[in-house]
Amino acid sequence: MGWINRKTYLLYFYTCFIIFLIIRYFDGLFLTQISSNPIRSPRVDLNVWLTQASGIPEIVGQPLISYSFDFLIIVLPLIILYKTFKEKSTISLIWTHAILFLFYILIIYCFPTLSIRKYLGLVLLPFAFIFVSESRYKNTLEVMRYFVLFIFTSASMWKIIRGVAWDNYHMQLSLKAQHIDNFVHWSDHYITQLIGQIIDNPTFCALLFGAAVLSQIAFAIGFFTKKYDRLIAGLLLIFIVSDYLVMRIEYWEFIVFMPLFLQRRNSNSNSSAI
Repeated sequence: MGWINRKTYLLYFYTCFIIFLIIRYFDGLFLTQISSNPIRSPRVDLNVWLTQASGIPEIVGQPLISYSFDFLIIVLPLIILYKTFKEKSTISLIWTHAILFLFYILIIYCFPTLSIRKYLGLVLLPFAFIFVSESRYKNTLEVMRYFVLFIFTSASMWKIIRGVAWDNYHMQLSLKAQHIDNFVHWSDHYITQLIGQIIDNPTFCALLFGAAVLSQIAFAIGFFTKKYDRLIAGLLLIFIVSDYLVMRIEYWEFIVFMPLFLQRRNSNSNSSAI
């Protein structure tokens, strides 16, 4: 198996990054858009508590600083893409943007926005591109690949160990909670009606949830072999789309992980095992 080359993956990643920034803007999730909100998220997270206690969110929330942060988060990826096309070094820019965005997301996480988990790919993958050495680049991608496998495998194990996987009504109750505002305000919408039909069929709900758990368990195969990585890539894409359509949860940012499971096959390799 051969990893996608650094330049191609870098161009793919930062193109996705810019697209997701545009989506974030229209969702009202730029720092300048949410920093005026006086409400802080009471998350059980030591990093959030320390960040809030330091007063940094209030300082960064000042108009001049928040606009500067948003500007840099947008402009740096554009410069990185331009310099990559021109075959110029981008290491220092990638370092700067990666550290800046890590800090940026920590500040965003202090507000009642979406889960930080959806941004993990955008935060972590840039650190693979800071390596000029091909071996270090590939080793970093290996770590990222195992991390994605761990995310989905641990999610299935949590459902199994906590007994949620055996609860025939869990999916039904979850759908009601996720779509309650749709049922109140947009009851005639075709998506709302479709979800209503699913909720009214508890057997189908249980089967749907069981399929979701099994698909997450399937990621564990990747710990032992890369032979089925393309299947895992397909499951990842299904997860992203179905989570949005069925549960109204956006994980579009996980698309940046797709190339980790779409490695080129090496005809000289006798084994697909890691």
